[in-house]
Amino acid sequence: MPRFVSMAVTQKQRDLRCEYEDEYDRIYEAVGQDICSVFLDNVALDITSEQLYEHMQNVGQVAGLRILEGTGFAVIDYSDHQTAAKAVMEVNNSYLGKMKLRCYWGGKERTS
Repeated sequence: MPRFVSMAVTQKQRDLRCEYEDEYDRIYEAVGQDICSVFLDNVALDITSEQLYEHMQNVGQVAGLRILEGTGFAVIDYSDHQTAAKAVMEVNNSYLGKMKLRCYWGGKERTS
């Protein structure tokens, strides 16, 4: 017989959710809503476009991706500002290979 698993949300879980939502709001509002690109720093030089695409696709649909060869930088385009904000929040300090990525707002405006 399966054991009962409590679905009650603890105060700590509520606090963490509020912190997450506050951080997302701060990032979302940091730039104009036409910005839908993020800039990655500290990309390992041997990372392929396919590996980076797969990593960034975990956040949402990638509209475009450019690795600036030999620099450790990349630009990722998303189709909307919300997904780009999620990328800034969730990809920053994530690992791809052995490198800890830094992710922040790019400057490309969405084209309709």
